[in-house]
Amino acid sequence: MKNIKEFETLSRLLGIDADSVMDHFNWCLQEHLVSTMSDDRNWLNEIRTKPNAIALFKDRVQNRTKYIWDHANIVRLYEEVIRSIDDHYRKPISYDDLLRLFTNVELKCAKPSCGRRPPDVVMHIDHILPTSKGGSSKYDNLQFLCQECNLRKSNKKEISKIWIKLESLQLF
Repeated sequence: MKNIKEFETLSRLLGIDADSVMDHFNWCLQEHLVSTMSDDRNWLNEIRTKPNAIALFKDRVQNRTKYIWDHANIVRLYEEVIRSIDDHYRKPISYDDLLRLFTNVELKCAKPSCGRRPPDVVMHIDHILPTSKGGSSKYDNLQFLCQECNLRKSNKKEISKIWIKLESLQLF
């Protein structure tokens, strides 16, 4: 990249980890790709019932991006796009998952920059991937957040690793 040295130097001057900024930026671009491919809801709802939905979606993605997409990446992108356009309803947390959470997870705010505990704060059970974005009420998607951190997070998605395997894509 042309400006990578400048980016690294400026990041270092500000005491910011350049890799974490780049990870965040890449995550934003990946989410933007999902959002862009979700624009035509009518078309997506029309093809999702067809047996060749993935092939139709792949054609559209490849024409849009000018890259050849492998099967695993296109299926994951399709699932993320469909999840983003579906209506989601919160299911109750099962007793088993609730018990598992209280047994296995320390009762403190899961946000690393916070970490506060009761009785200093009120704790909430948070859905890591919000239910409004397709997250489940299962143990693997639950964490403790203090009231302040949970209300600030609202229904925003947490930054995650890039799931698109970029090395598998090939330019047309």
